[in-house]
Amino acid sequence: GKGKFFGPNVNRAVDLLIGGWQIQGISYVQSGSPIRFQNPLYYGDIHDITIDNPTRERLFNTAEFETDSAKQLASNLITFPSRLAGVRYPHETTTDLSIFKTVKLERFQIQLRVEAYNAFNTHFFNDNAGYTYGSTQTTADTTPTSPTFGATQTASVGRVMQGVWKLVF
Repeated sequence: GKGKFFGPNVNRAVDLLIGGWQIQGISYVQSGSPIRFQNPLYYGDIHDITIDNPTRERLFNTAEFETDSAKQLASNLITFPSRLAGVRYPHETTTDLSIFKTVKLERFQIQLRVEAYNAFNTHFFNDNAGYTYGSTQTTADTTPTSPTFGATQTASVGRVMQGVWKLVF
C-alpha cells in the first residue's frame, strides 16, 4: 500500500484493495502431560511401561498389567503410582493465525478480521487439555480389563475460524 515497502506508488483504488493488511500468529509447543493411572496390578519393571513412539492406539506398554477382571483388587490397596514421569501423552503443538485489514474512512476505521484457532487442525491426546477452542478433552484408557487399554478414548481438537467486523470511531 501507499508509503509501504510493497506497492508504495499505487493509486487509491488499488491501495484500498491491497493496503492495510496485517498478519499475526502464535504457536504453542508443550510436552505432553503425564498419564493418570487408577490402581492397576502390574507385575513388571515400572521403567518398561514407557515406549519410544506412542500412538493413539498405544500410549504405553500394556504387557505386564493384569487384565483378568477376576484378579483385580477388591479393596483399595495402593500398589501402583498414580503418575509416572516417563509415561506421557505425545507433545502438543498448535498454531493460531489471523489476518486483518483496516480501512480508514474520514472519522471512522473499519477492521475486517479472519481468525483461525488451531489453524493447521493438529490433534493432541491429553486429559489436561489447556487449549480448549472447540476441543474435546481426551483421556487414556487406564483400565486394564478394557479392550482399549492403553489407547486414547477420544481425540478431537478441531480448527475454529471466525470472522469479525469492527467499527472504530
